[in-house]
Amino acid sequence: MNPVSLNPGVNVVEVKLQKPFKYFGKYFDTIYVNENGALSFSVPLPDSLTPVGNADIDIIAPLWTDLEADQSNIYYEENPLLLDSITFHFRYLFAELNFFISWTFIATWNNISYINGTGRATFQAALFSDNENTSLVVMMYHSVDPINGPWLAGYQATEPIFSYKLPMNDISELTRSNKSYSLWIYRVDDELPALYKHLMCTENEVRESRELGIGCYCVNKPNPDTFDAIEACTDTIGSVSLSRCQLFEAGYSVNELHLKDPNCTGVVEDGRLVFRFDSDAKLCGGNLESNTTHLIYNNAVRTLSELISHNSRLNISISCVYPLILNLSMPMALQAEGSLIDKELPAVEGTYQSHMLVYPNNSFTEPYSGNVSIALNQKIYVAVRVAGFNSDLIATVLDSCWATPNMDTNSDIYWYLIVKGCPNPDDSTVEVLQNGISTSSYFSFRMFSFSALGDNIFLHCQVHLCLLDSGNCEMRCD
Repeated sequence: MNPVSLNPGVNVVEVKLQKPFKYFGKYFDTIYVNENGALSFSVPLPDSLTPVGNADIDIIAPLWTDLEADQSNIYYEENPLLLDSITFHFRYLFAELNFFISWTFIATWNNISYINGTGRATFQAALFSDNENTSLVVMMYHSVDPINGPWLAGYQATEPIFSYKLPMNDISELTRSNKSYSLWIYRVDDELPALYKHLMCTENEVRESRELGIGCYCVNKPNPDTFDAIEACTDTIGSVSLSRCQLFEAGYSVNELHLKDPNCTGVVEDGRLVFRFDSDAKLCGGNLESNTTHLIYNNAVRTLSELISHNSRLNISISCVYPLILNLSMPMALQAEGSLIDKELPAVEGTYQSHMLVYPNNSFTEPYSGNVSIALNQKIYVAVRVAGFNSDLIATVLDSCWATPNMDTNSDIYWYLIVKGCPNPDDSTVEVLQNGISTSSYFSFRMFSFSALGDNIFLHCQVHLCLLDSGNCEMRCD
């Protein structure tokens, strides 16, 4: 078969192949010979596209740049007769493949001019395959003049991890192969290895092979000083997440990072390394402290302590703050109902759940529910609980509890049950059963009504959280 030439002024020609060519796990039966020094699959190379990496097109580019065919000096041939030296090179470089050529496609750019007229180049791209679907690409260079403009030599795939740029910055080096031959040979049939498929790069990442190795690299880098740390504190459960690609590009492995407790490691979710902790069972080496208004949980993301390290040690401090004081209200209208209060604060201030429940006896096992009548002077029991905190570390302290004839916490008409953590001395029915010992506090009183104002009463309490190791939590009433 004689070579077929591109006519002058033609930017690209479509070629139907006699045999499909396997290119990184995909088979192509059409190839495009582009004027600008490249072969492409599926679609022609846009003439306006600047030579760049990650063009999202399957390309083999011996010399992708702005070229101009001023004569019939671009031609291609399928299954030409090959020199024995080519077969020798294959047998030498890929001896383990036992490679025997069964199909060949060669495109030549012969003495083609750079579009700015500063020089010329002569080079080829050759595709080879055997009967076992092994594919090789050879890029050969006869002469390449210096160039004044962008250029790229190598190959690309729509799966960026397979893209490769020939390792040189000076275009004159194209004529010197890393194998001491005047050609560059690569195997291009491999499918994506299972390990790399599981990388699961997100839309904000790109899977590539670079100097650091194969991995998910960042498309952009928001907040690089903190690895785009995002902290969340919700319902006494906290988390901090870091950008996986930023950590990777900084040289940190997801396996070497942990909270203060080395057993508290992170998990990768949607391109972020997430660490979770809580202020109850999973403190993860963190500590609790308090000021006059908030309870504060502190921790840090750190690197493993190793004998030597090639990266700076990492220590990113994190904290969640929870309000010490909260108000609870529970409706009661000759029936006892539980009340669930979610108090949510802005930013990374934490939330937690508080319950006020009424029980018929001091076992505190089955609270009242539904429409239950409570007779006047009947003794009832109230439990106030804060959920999510470790009862060995945190106590709930009842500061004051009062009743009103309506839902208004600040009603002008009220009756105190607990004052400064102790029973109202004017109500002999009130007993404080437990206060400031654990995350649950209990008291009791006898049912009453506001006489002329109806039979409904509404309970309210102000409580605060207290660190047990401070020694100032338990309320003692003489």
